[in-house]
Amino acid sequence: LLRKSRAIAAIRFKYAGGSKFFDCSGVLVARDVVLTAGHCVYTPSAGMVKDFDPNAGPGWHTDFEIYPGRHKSYYLPYGACRATHLYTIRGWYDRSSPKIGAKNAPLLFDFGAIKIASCKDVFDQNILDVGERTGWYGMKATAGHFDKRDNVIIGYPCRSVDLPFLQFESRDLVRESVDLKVFYQNDTFDCVSGAPMTLKDDPYVVYAVHANGFHGDEEPWKSHNAGTRLTG
Repeated sequence: LLRKSRAIAAIRFKYAGGSKFFDCSGVLVARDVVLTAGHCVYTPSAGMVKDFDPNAGPGWHTDFEIYPGRHKSYYLPYGACRATHLYTIRGWYDRSSPKIGAKNAPLLFDFGAIKIASCKDVFDQNILDVGERTGWYGMKATAGHFDKRDNVIIGYPCRSVDLPFLQFESRDLVRESVDLKVFYQNDTFDCVSGAPMTLKDDPYVVYAVHANGFHGDEEPWKSHNAGTRLTG
């Protein structure tokens, strides 16, 4: 696998109290840290998940399985890793945004991370130093606008019934950027949430984390997919 493919991770989890597995994407940004979307690690409101799993409620997600570099259903070059710690930021955790009045404000903070350990192969044998084997992406906080930059998103769409866990790359450009979000029209099916957004001319550095599909009735939200920016 290419370096950029090895460090992309498929993520499986259950909602708090839930019984079904759901999927997201992520990217290693250190030897044992996977960057992803906030809603891939924590659910602040039961109403967000009741349509997916009626038994699920708010809280930290459970039963994580993280697969760096996974390719289709059968190729797990770095095994399955478990989560030891989960992280998000306050604006997502309690959906508070005292400085921002927009009704989409909580989505501005849809950002999370997972600390991983105990990676094992299909024979239940430990795989040591997974991050050293995959490598990891850098991260770059930006300020101001970077509209019209060519972008790349790599993740694991779950609508591919014939080829589940097929790593998928989509290219577009940044259509609009605001302080905490970037908007684009890359194809981002379900389960690509948490995938890194990089730039074509800087392919191993994360500038944003894909977090949202079309949302609401206000532009640019209603006609663009969106990522949460890394900011200083």
